[in-house]
Amino acid sequence: ATTEIYTLSLHDALPIFAIAATFVSVFDRIILTETFAAFAIMVATERITRRSSPTRTDLVICGMALTWAVFLKPVMLPLFLVFGLVIAGSIPDWRRRLFAGLLLFAPLLLADGAWILRNEQVHHRFQPLTSTLLTPGLSADVHAPLIQLMQAYGGNYVWWEPDAEIRWFGIRSDRVTGVYDNTTDPPFDAGLMTMACSADTLARIAADVNARNTSTSETERADLLVAVQDRCADCIAALRTERPFHYQVGSRLSLLRRFLVNSGTNGLTNTPFSNLGVVGRSIKVFYSLFYWATIVLGLLAALYFLFKKGLPMHLRIIPVVVLYGIFIFPFGIRLCENRYLSSVFVLMLPLATALCAHILDRLPSRIRHPFR
Repeated sequence: ATTEIYTLSLHDALPIFAIAATFVSVFDRIILTETFAAFAIMVATERITRRSSPTRTDLVICGMALTWAVFLKPVMLPLFLVFGLVIAGSIPDWRRRLFAGLLLFAPLLLADGAWILRNEQVHHRFQPLTSTLLTPGLSADVHAPLIQLMQAYGGNYVWWEPDAEIRWFGIRSDRVTGVYDNTTDPPFDAGLMTMACSADTLARIAADVNARNTSTSETERADLLVAVQDRCADCIAALRTERPFHYQVGSRLSLLRRFLVNSGTNGLTNTPFSNLGVVGRSIKVFYSLFYWATIVLGLLAALYFLFKKGLPMHLRIIPVVVLYGIFIFPFGIRLCENRYLSSVFVLMLPLATALCAHILDRLPSRIRHPFR
């Protein structure tokens, strides 16, 4: 019964969930990789989980979808290994395993091979995937060292969010007013300060950033950029040596909290909640509850079904993909921008639904049907 509920939730309800989840579809308004990556991962997962032993068509489509996801989000590359192991476990003969592996990896080898050859001819370097997590403009600007500093401390670097600590340094957006815009104290706990990175050092970084923002001299701007880069690098090195536990663990847990804990409706409207009418507030409250129900139940369901006895191996791939998508960004590459969660959010919806249906199915009949 568990397997039937689980499979029905995935294959029959997934398209409906994908449409209903504004947390994912809201990114359709602008050209971002989030919705495309979510769709690619959804297609790859659906093809492999529809039957215990995938067909050749399933393998090719899955490989193409994963390749698309990897080019959109290179951090998803390990999913090829996850899918490959699951597929290998469902095929007893080693020759068929080898052939299935070739079909799965063929789209990636062909696409990435062409990409490598193109980069070699144009840029004269070996470049299999994208080389940076930031756009070229941000990588060469004052944003990059400050983002790295926030990541080391576990602070919020998304400067268009009101509670982002990076705003204290002068990296801001005119669209919102933030809580750190006019404060004088650094936005970090005093216990995280180090000998080499004190409050005075952080204040000097902020002063250099603001001076660079107002300077019209390219030479002065370049010198100030170097100063900010050097001081940020010194602070990160000091945090790594003087506060190793916080740098390695505490900062990542803080980024995970920022990654998951929010209303889930930031992209619905730019109008503050207090300025919305009754209808607008009702919509935001509904989708915020929808987001939190999906996060809590989806995470619990992923852990439950991952270790559920009797569940076929090919169906365990869904909780693995969900857990990977939740933890790889804040823990693996220190990113806390909530939109990255949308890549696996759609898969959390059928997991949550399957868990609820499974719980209801195990309740006594008099509770499930109280009016009979």
